[in-house]
Parts: sequence; C-alpha cells; structure tokens
Amino acid sequence: TINESWKLPLGYFFIESLNSNKKANLVNHCLQLLENCKVTVINITFDCCPTNLTMSKVLGCKFEFEKKLNQSAKEPVLVLQTKISYENPVFIFPDPSHIMKLIRNVLAEKGILYDDNNEEINFKYLKKLNELQDNEGLHLCNKINKRHIEFFKQKMKVKLATQLLSKSVAEALMFCSEHLKLEDFKDCGPTVKFILMMNDAFDVLNS
Repeated sequence: TINESWKLPLGYFFIESLNSNKKANLVNHCLQLLENCKVTVINITFDCCPTNLTMSKVLGCKFEFEKKLNQSAKEPVLVLQTKISYENPVFIFPDPSHIMKLIRNVLAEKGILYDDNNEEINFKYLKKLNELQDNEGLHLCNKINKRHIEFFKQKMKVKLATQLLSKSVAEALMFCSEHLKLEDFKDCGPTVKFILMMNDAFDVLNS
C-alpha cells in the first residue's frame, strides 16, 4: 500500500518462464480483478530484466526520455496504457535497488561515463578514495572499502551499491578536492554531481 506498511500477494504462477506478451496479459488481468474489488493501483514495480521492459512497452509505456521536456503533465512517459478504464494513470517504477546495482556495474565496467555536458564521470575517483582511506587508516565519514570497489563476487548486495553511490562518498570526494587540494581528485566535480543525483533519486524512489 502507499500509506500503510503491508503487502498482499495477488497470485502465484508456477511456470519456468514468461514472455513479455504473457506478462502483459497477466498484469491486465490483475488490474481488472483489482478494479472489480475497488482497489486503485497507482504504480507497478519490477526489476529491469528485458522481458519486463518489453512488457511495459506492450502495455503502452514509452521510454522516450529525450522528449520528456516536451511532454505535458497529462502525458507522462512512464505510464501504462492498460485495457481497463482507470481514472488515474498506472505508472511504472523500476525497482530502485536493482537500478542502483546496474548503474554501479556499468560505471565500474566502463570506467568512464559522460554527463550531459560531456564531462567525465570516473570510477577512478572512488578507487582513489578507497586507497587514500586505506593508506591513512581513516574514513572521511563514509563506509566505502575494498568490498565496494571489488564487488564482482557480491553483485547482488544492494548496500554495496547504495553506499558507494551515496551522499557521504560525494562529500568525501569534494573534501579531498576542495579542502585537501589533492591532485588525484582535482577534476572529480562531475563524478560528485552524478553520485549526488543517484543518491537523491534512490532516496525518493525507495521511500
């Protein structure tokens, strides 16, 4: 529920796998049953496996983020076009925990990403921060350690991703850059901005 802390299973499907079209049909069926019971569905949450994303497209969800600034408030991008007549749209919210792990994985694998200003978001600053803290034997008010950098055998642990892309880590990077004036961190600004954005987005979507 939105405003209370309880959950209610709607059904169990004992099958090995489902394609996107079958998933879409099941979602529509569940929504119809809920509407018959006078239950208002606000959103649907799932992890970002390919079949779930394709299911969303089958249900009319448009992942056209480049057009989002031109969309009116009445035409949200991440909304399902279901077969039933809801007064309110049904939004999708991909599981924020899964999203954080995926983003962390991509950043670590690629090493460098680029923001909308074509500035570097660089994983090396996170490595440098961990090395600095290890060498000095002190932590700058964050939880980052070797497990957060070499996470590949623990990819499923959400906290390793959320603690890495956290406000405390961003602030530690800024401290190294602006106050300690360390050469290794002099261009970490775009990376800090990115980490803060991930931190804030996770807090909102996971609340």
